[in-house]
Amino acid sequence: MKKEHLRYLIDVSRQRKATFEQQRELNAWYNSFEQDPGYTEQLTEAERNTLRDRMRSAFEEKHFRTGRWQRRRYWSVAASATIAIAIALGSWLYSLLPVDRLQTSTEILHDLPPGSNRATLMLSDGRTVDLSEDQTGILVGDDVVYNDGTMILTTQESDVPMPMSLITPKGGTYQVTLPDGTKVWLNAASTLQYPSRFTDNERLVKLEGEAYCEVAKAKKQSSWPVRVEVGGQSVEGTGTQVHLAAYPNSPEINTTLVEGSVKLRAHETNTSITLIPGEQGVLANGKLSKQPINVSSAIAWKNGDFMFDNERLESIMEDLARWYDTEIVYQNAPKDIRLYGMVSRSKNISTVLQILEMTEKVKFKIEGPATGERRIVVMQ
Repeated sequence: MKKEHLRYLIDVSRQRKATFEQQRELNAWYNSFEQDPGYTEQLTEAERNTLRDRMRSAFEEKHFRTGRWQRRRYWSVAASATIAIAIALGSWLYSLLPVDRLQTSTEILHDLPPGSNRATLMLSDGRTVDLSEDQTGILVGDDVVYNDGTMILTTQESDVPMPMSLITPKGGTYQVTLPDGTKVWLNAASTLQYPSRFTDNERLVKLEGEAYCEVAKAKKQSSWPVRVEVGGQSVEGTGTQVHLAAYPNSPEINTTLVEGSVKLRAHETNTSITLIPGEQGVLANGKLSKQPINVSSAIAWKNGDFMFDNERLESIMEDLARWYDTEIVYQNAPKDIRLYGMVSRSKNISTVLQILEMTEKVKFKIEGPATGERRIVVMQ
């Protein structure tokens, strides 16, 4: 793509004047960018500064503020793409910052690598299987196998469904295809409990942590409702794609609907609400509510990205702590400042922190990996 045309596309996208085709072209350029890292070498220093300045200003843009979801649906996609283009550029533009800027930026004498495919399969009799990091997921049925068909164990010997749990540690992620064909992606520090086969006209699973569920439609059991017990809430639906976030230390449980329809029920009050695509249910203090949501931001982790859309610093750092298996320490830094940003989860943590530092609202220091400690100090 010619530099002049790229610059034009970035401009119209930031001004929210891009057509669908222009936005798609810009998205395609971004998606192919890492396959062409030499592109920036063609740019002059002035051109690099121009792109960097545009990227930095995008952090401050306010998105998704007013109007009904039906009116905002296109712009929720376009604005998300704008953030993705402008801010994800930071994953390589950070290296173009002036030397004096880097000297006051994240201290990168130490670094932390990203998480990977790591999980443990736990059986009802207490046996555990450390799953291969070279695989991305497992399939559950008469046998439990990796996605490529490699055998892990058999469940055919049992006349009753065998309860089992898939557990991801900090710095781990894994995917499981359940007996009915439902696919579940588990984020770091999460546990999914499920049987080796479903019975009693119900598909029941239990979750602690974060997951993205793509409920199967094609098999006989697809007419049975899927019910996810998560914290003090149950989520029920069929033909659904839904994101669930329910970490034990979180003050609320978030349920984001991508496709289909789900009903949420709060156990404490026995009240319920129904979500439509683009809505997020929130359970806090035993009460249910719902709100329109930027779906792309909620499920970015499943697609391999961090995407922070006006998110509190404390929430951002909790995400990073789980993915990079690190401790977070605040040093006179406000936890409630809000930031925008997007960067690949495959990057070392220093890259992510330097992207966030470009907001000029916060600074970071990485401490201790060489001595076995893993700590990020957050400073103002």
